[in-house]
Amino acid sequence: EAIKASFLFVQMYASSEEGRKFASRYKVGRMPCILVIDPLTAAKVYGKEGQFVDAQTLLDALMPFMDHGPLHFHEREKEEAREREAREARRRVEEERASQERRRNELAASLAGEPTASTATPADEIVSVMIRLPDGTRLRRNFLKGDPVKRLFDFVAHRVLFAGEGERQDEDSALGKAVREGTFKLCTTFPRKVVQDTGANTLRDAGLTDKQEALLVEV
Repeated sequence: EAIKASFLFVQMYASSEEGRKFASRYKVGRMPCILVIDPLTAAKVYGKEGQFVDAQTLLDALMPFMDHGPLHFHEREKEEAREREAREARRRVEEERASQERRRNELAASLAGEPTASTATPADEIVSVMIRLPDGTRLRRNFLKGDPVKRLFDFVAHRVLFAGEGERQDEDSALGKAVREGTFKLCTTFPRKVVQDTGANTLRDAGLTDKQEALLVEV
């Protein structure tokens, strides 16, 4: 009687056309089965297959649906969906933060120890490089002629993404996006030539061997 008061009861035989359609729609694999269908969405919200269930066990399983109407469960589903979205957003933020920290450390390691003239480093092996950003900002650093060209790109990325306030660029700017995605170019001025980073070539290989070199960042 308690179930009849709270549910619309429908019984079908598995051998009937209606029963076969129902079993197919709700992917029923074993008989007998008891399903509770949401009247608002027609979604299955409870199911028991392959065995007969005694009255008390069934009553206990259906009690939550008797205590609250369908709208309650929809509100709960919406709340759960909002919580899942919030957790996913937090996870993405944490992953992005961890990724940025890894990149910061990698760039810092690549640029550790700016070369200066010493007995161990002849002055004629040092190139003073000035790099001009699209907004006119000038970055300067010493490199060795034998340093990989990649170090020039690492230097720009480190200063653009991780420098202190007043130097760091907006990550949503054209330059910030190009640096983040690794699509920016380094070019010599006169004559204009794109500096290629093959992953193995050095400043010497790229022809950057003058005492002072000037490069432009293009996005």
